[in-house]
Amino acid sequence: MPEIVCYLPTYSPETEADTAFPRPITRATDQEIASRIDSDKGRKKPWMYLDSIDSILNHRPDIKLVVGDGRSSESIREVMKKHHRESRLEHLEMQWTGGDVPGSYDLELYPEKMSQWIIFNDIFKKYCDEGTKYFIYSSSDVIWQNDWVSEAIKEFEKNPRLQILFPCVKNGDPNLPCQIADGPRDIDSFKAPYQEAAKAPVLNAYVMMFRMDFLRAYAGYPTVFRNCFTESFLSFMCDAVGGEMRIAPRCWAFHYGEGDMWTTPGSAYFYTEEKMIFQDIMNRVQMHRAMNIANVDFYKKILYKKE
Repeated sequence: MPEIVCYLPTYSPETEADTAFPRPITRATDQEIASRIDSDKGRKKPWMYLDSIDSILNHRPDIKLVVGDGRSSESIREVMKKHHRESRLEHLEMQWTGGDVPGSYDLELYPEKMSQWIIFNDIFKKYCDEGTKYFIYSSSDVIWQNDWVSEAIKEFEKNPRLQILFPCVKNGDPNLPCQIADGPRDIDSFKAPYQEAAKAPVLNAYVMMFRMDFLRAYAGYPTVFRNCFTESFLSFMCDAVGGEMRIAPRCWAFHYGEGDMWTTPGSAYFYTEEKMIFQDIMNRVQMHRAMNIANVDFYKKILYKKE
């Protein structure tokens, strides 16, 4: 079984695939992907999804990549299925003919719109056995432009307390400038900064790498929120298992940053609708932490929906 599993979520409510600035279904090179990024034409869906997938396969073909689609439109799914089929054929052809075998990926098409964190945990349970050491979450608008995972593994091996590691990204939340960089920097990893709005040490989940033992302790990622707010609890969850989360400037990925509307009522992020839930849960967390009784079972009770 693979040492590393990576989950890439996709969901697009558009009724049709965007026909503007398409790309071939076959594997794109790093140069072709970079050209699409530089021309500002790469964010159209599903073409952006294909760029993200190919960028991971180009740099780490050994990773078990699983794309989980939470009910995009049928036209978008058709393009993704064609790309997936081409990837599998390319992989099999190289196995038959010899030489370097490119990576392929699994495509999980879920029957209904659902939280990406629910899908996260479904993939975690399906694909991660005892031999899997690390689990990566990589958003569908993140492009890997180098092998940042090798640097991340060095951090995990050097620091046994490390549970979650965040790469820096190109573009992101200006409230967290430590997470934004034009490229990798030769700086040691450091703990996440405290953010007043989040009431916690926090980093944004554009892309993040977990030690599998951390996810096993909690049986997956928090699911009580549909999108926002979960990052605010990760540092405290690390504390509960005697660990920590850090950001690694030597690790870096490209992230499209075009002003997603977090607070728009009815948006896919559900920020406004779920803010009161966050306030209530965070108050309980702060109280239990002050009493030194915020353990793993406590977080599992308040941060996970009952199945």
